[in-house]
Amino acid sequence: MRLIPPDDATSPAPGLAVLKRLHLRHHVDMVIAVHTSATLDAVRPYARRVGLPYFYTPVNEGGKPAGRLFRWGEVPGEQLRQAVPAMMREHGGKGWYVIGNDYVWPRAVGACARQTVEAEGGRLLGERYVPLSTTDFDEVLESIEASDAELVVNSLVGGDAAAFERQLHAAGLRRRVRSFGALLDEATRDHIGDEAAAGMWSVLGYFMDLPTPENRDFIGRYRAAYGPSAPPVSSVTESVYEGIHLYARAAMAAGTIEPASLVGALPGTSFTGPRGEVGVTPSGRLRQPLYLAEAVTGGFRILAEQGLAGID
Repeated sequence: MRLIPPDDATSPAPGLAVLKRLHLRHHVDMVIAVHTSATLDAVRPYARRVGLPYFYTPVNEGGKPAGRLFRWGEVPGEQLRQAVPAMMREHGGKGWYVIGNDYVWPRAVGACARQTVEAEGGRLLGERYVPLSTTDFDEVLESIEASDAELVVNSLVGGDAAAFERQLHAAGLRRRVRSFGALLDEATRDHIGDEAAAGMWSVLGYFMDLPTPENRDFIGRYRAAYGPSAPPVSSVTESVYEGIHLYARAAMAAGTIEPASLVGALPGTSFTGPRGEVGVTPSGRLRQPLYLAEAVTGGFRILAEQGLAGID
């Protein structure tokens, strides 16, 4: 298998240009994608038109598999159903505030948050969406303080999420406000910093601190290959590793990489990796474990395995 790792510059237009180049110049047989949902919306029509198998593996807003497009990451409803009642029990608060970037996935998180918070007896006291690459959150923090919210759903991505949480901590709000990060993984936690991230919660399918023999073996092999200073493995990056293995197993089952045959062989395909067994369901979803975790110094403390997500 030959891998070609392009860069979509976290922007839909360059993402579409990259996909066309992969298809027309490199003649790729399939795509395993880690980019924003905004880029997915831009590239999906082209991928469908040319018939490329497309595995979209990070957290996403959900949706049924369509043709040769498969969405396999964690979805907001499954994450929030685990996090919201647990955080309300732990911290005793009922008032929530949603902050996210202004595109499809964070708004889907916000919609699920409204439903879940109300269903659990809480109150949504505020909701704000900001452009990607926002660096100043003073106005949002003033709104959170004025709302008297005790709990925050953070669906900002990357540097935006880190900047917001650092500023929330610096403003002294962490003393009474706890955050749930819909995409709080190892890289984001590291950028926030130990002190500012302490007490944040996350629900994802993988954490480096999973105490399983398979994960310890995986991390050992990763560090042996790339050194002790290699970037942390996260749910996003581990999902790509799984995607490659599921593709390979489907190809072996089909006896070919011809797209129609390979996609037909995906249902029932499974792989046991760092977080346990994952498998493709008859409808094309990914059956996967989810874990509830709290950010602590140096990583995450796994609070509970939340059962299987993606069950038909």
